[in-house]
Amino acid sequence: MECKTCTVCQQPHHEDEMMFCDKCDRGYHTFCVGMDSIPTGLWVCEVCDKDFTTPKKKGGAKTPKKSAKK
Repeated sequence: MECKTCTVCQQPHHEDEMMFCDKCDRGYHTFCVGMDSIPTGLWVCEVCDKDFTTPKKKGGAKTPKKSAKK
């Protein structure tokens, strides 16, 4: 059996409170990430969530618009 540890605290204990990212499979204790219980359905860690939301962010480097010359 593969022994997984929490990405935050590096401990393998509290298996009943360990959850795994559905994208990268990193392990996290619920209490290490500020959650009360393991969520139902899809769960994505903060590292992967940043990857998912990057294309949706507005701002950053903007391409200057060409102004119409009169």
